[in-house]
Amino acid sequence: MPLEDVYNAPVGRLTYVVLQVPAATALLAWDAEVAGAALRLLQDTARRTMRKYTCGAYLVRVRCRG
Repeated sequence: MPLEDVYNAPVGRLTYVVLQVPAATALLAWDAEVAGAALRLLQDTARRTMRKYTCGAYLVRVRCRG
């Protein structure tokens, strides 16, 4: 990477949040409909909160393995 690319990088505040649902696979196996609704609610709440309190934030979604 050329040094000028570093100087042209955006500068500002950064907040990094990781939210894990360790038992997501077990919850989905127990009741996929209820667990799916709960996980969607969690994701929607996170998205609304980010939009309310931040500018330019985005949510990265990673599907559970298994």
